[in-house]
Amino acid sequence: GEMLGGDYVPPVDGHFCGESCANRWRGMLFGMSNRAGWNGVDPNDNKNLWKLWDDIAIERASMYGWWNASIPVTVFDGQSQRLSKNILATAYVRPGNMTLLAIASWDATNATVSLAINWESIGLSRQRASVIAPHIPGFNRHEQSRVLRGEDVQGRISLTVPAHEGWLLLVK
Repeated sequence: GEMLGGDYVPPVDGHFCGESCANRWRGMLFGMSNRAGWNGVDPNDNKNLWKLWDDIAIERASMYGWWNASIPVTVFDGQSQRLSKNILATAYVRPGNMTLLAIASWDATNATVSLAINWESIGLSRQRASVIAPHIPGFNRHEQSRVLRGEDVQGRISLTVPAHEGWLLLVK
């Protein structure tokens, strides 16, 4: 594995999400969901995530993991110029159509980050595109989809990430 900030390698294996998939956001950084039950019962409620995958045709997207130098989103600590070491993002890009951002935290407390999106690399206009936190039961902590606002003077989007959790965001 590659190093995060030179001192940490997140674990990745077949049981990454664990039995209850408490870290399902981290799984999405690596293009994984947790397993469905053998008996046809889905104990981790994957159907909401899989529906999103179908709705956005994720199979036609290119995945840019947090380790990839070409990733079209950068995560900064708060409003600083420091890259976040504990909150990472992976982008699933369909150029000119949409991008799904998977954001996951290894931070022990809620943390505010700012996201810098490379609009040219995702083929969308910053002026016309929306960043949406879709309603996804089990992932995003709100009852309905919402458009994120609050770009700063540098064009970054501020977001509070719950401790050890994350977000799935649509840019379209």
